[in-house]
This record gives sequence, structure tokens and C-alpha cells, in this order.
Amino acid sequence: MFNNNASGYSLSDIAAVTDANNGRNNGWFGDCSWWIIILFLFCFNGWGFGGNGNWMNGTTTREEVAYGFDMNNLENGIRSIQNGLCDGFYNMNTSLLTGFNSLQNAQNQGFAGLNTVIANSTSNIQQDLNAINIANMQNTNAITTQLNALGTQ
Repeated sequence: MFNNNASGYSLSDIAAVTDANNGRNNGWFGDCSWWIIILFLFCFNGWGFGGNGNWMNGTTTREEVAYGFDMNNLENGIRSIQNGLCDGFYNMNTSLLTGFNSLQNAQNQGFAGLNTVIANSTSNIQQDLNAINIANMQNTNAITTQLNALGTQ
């Protein structure tokens, strides 16, 4: 119907007017392909700095590598000192705790021994006092017996 009439519109005319590609341009910059150009600019031009000064362009000098190794060695040395200090303080704390525990145990054993000596001494004193009281009672009983014997004569 459209293609037969010379004064009518063809299908390509309708497609051109109604934007049949839905806004897509299939040329070089179509489908947001412009990001590829920007990516190439950054990759080949030193991330926008023209490659000057070896800044972020992927090349590393011998000096930078040596500096990296030096910093790594420095960090390892600091880490070793830090570990040594931590281990030293841990060992000091452990030895102090062990020393105080030993001192406390010795003190407790000393007081336990002192308590045992006091208890034994008190028991011995009581036994001695009991023996003296028994001897006094026996003496009193003997005197009483002798006085009774004198009284009956």
C-alpha cells in the first residue's frame, strides 16, 4: 500500500520520522561507546597527566622499588621491636604474679605453722597446768590425811 503509491510515504520514511531505532545511534558513539575513548585517553596518557613525572602511569623506577623494600624492612623492624616489648612486659607480668603467689603461699604456710605451734603450746600449757593441779590436790589430800591421822591419835 505504501510502496506502490508515488505520492505516499514509504516504510523507511515512517521509520525515520517516528525514530524506529528507539533513540539508539548505531554509529561510532552509539550505545554509550564514548567511554572506550575516555578509557584509552586515561590509559595511554597517564590518567590525564600526560605521563609526566611517572605518576600513576604504571612504571616504577629502581629507586621506588628500593624505597619500598627499605620501608618494608623498617616496618618489619618496628614490628619486631613491638613484639619484643610485648613479650617482655608479658614475661615480667607473669614473673611478678608468680613471685607474689609464691610469697603469699609462703606467708600462708608460715601462719599455718605459727597457728600449729600456738595450738600445741596451748595444749602443752594446759596439760602442765592440769598436772600441777593434780599434784596440788594430791598434796592437799596427803596433808588432810596426815592431819586426820594426828587428830585421831
